[in-house]
Amino acid sequence: IDQTNNVLAVISGGSNQYVQGFNIAPQYPAGSKLLWTLGQTGGYQSTAVVANDRFSFSDYTTGLTKGLETPHLSYDNSNGDLLIGDIGCNRVQIYNIAYPSYTKTYVDTIQQFPAVYGVSLNHTNPLKLYIMGHEFDITTSGTWTYVRNFMAQINVDHYTQGYSDFGWVSTLSNGRTYATLDDNSTYPPNVSTEIVELTNSGIRYTGVYINESGLFFGNFLDEDFTIWQIYSASYLAGQTPILRKKTITSFDGSNNPV
Repeated sequence: IDQTNNVLAVISGGSNQYVQGFNIAPQYPAGSKLLWTLGQTGGYQSTAVVANDRFSFSDYTTGLTKGLETPHLSYDNSNGDLLIGDIGCNRVQIYNIAYPSYTKTYVDTIQQFPAVYGVSLNHTNPLKLYIMGHEFDITTSGTWTYVRNFMAQINVDHYTQGYSDFGWVSTLSNGRTYATLDDNSTYPPNVSTEIVELTNSGIRYTGVYINESGLFFGNFLDEDFTIWQIYSASYLAGQTPILRKKTITSFDGSNNPV
């Protein structure tokens, strides 16, 4: 509730992903009156491009929380600032909600990524860094800019909590950026690895795997996504491991690696 005790801010998740302010003053006995809405409908469901007023309050994948806890709101009644717990982006967004005009002004961001076990870099553009499904542009002077959030589009089969979900990332010869995501649907016996394309719209699952489904021990990729793979069936006691090499030779009509 804001400093006037007349406005109640409410988070709307699901397909909405925005915050709304309702007038709860006594002169509206028949019910609340919507005063304002802050946020872009759908959040990151159909786009990965980060914006100050694009929020991720809840996950879109049925049966998977991705560690998201209950989102939260808090008013600073000394100045009318609203602190928005944008948990899917690991940040708090601060907006000033002016009274009585209810003009919404972005103020600041507080962001952190606790309990992260690994990060990835784009092999052909190492100034792009990935923490889990979050993409940052970094500079040689140490400035980080949060640019894309793919987490809402990582489905239940491809999610690994706490780790950098994109194992290998590279911008290939066709100018498009691809990454690898482990596919847990084939486990047991083994996890498989799918190549996905990273676009401003989000993740495009190509259906192209760098190993046969269920056959995996270790994959190592060059910047052109040449794959060096230890064949798991040979990785047994008393047997000589077989190292296999696969090279991307072209792209099909859907820009999937061949």
